[in-house]
Amino acid sequence: MVERGHRVTIFAAGFGHCTFREGGIRSGEAWLEEGWKGVEFIWLKTVPYKKNDWRREANRVRDF
Repeated sequence: MVERGHRVTIFAAGFGHCTFREGGIRSGEAWLEEGWKGVEFIWLKTVPYKKNDWRREANRVRDF
């Protein structure tokens, strides 16, 4: 889409399912903006979890 001239933004959970860590979002911040190959990523601070419980579900269902 970027190659066709579109502005692309992806909103994603900052907490990594494989690493069980918040990726790069600093303490006290709610999000991290990052660009990669013309795509803007907005990593959102989310609830940490270690198993399939309400915390993981809270990361998938957001009402902005």
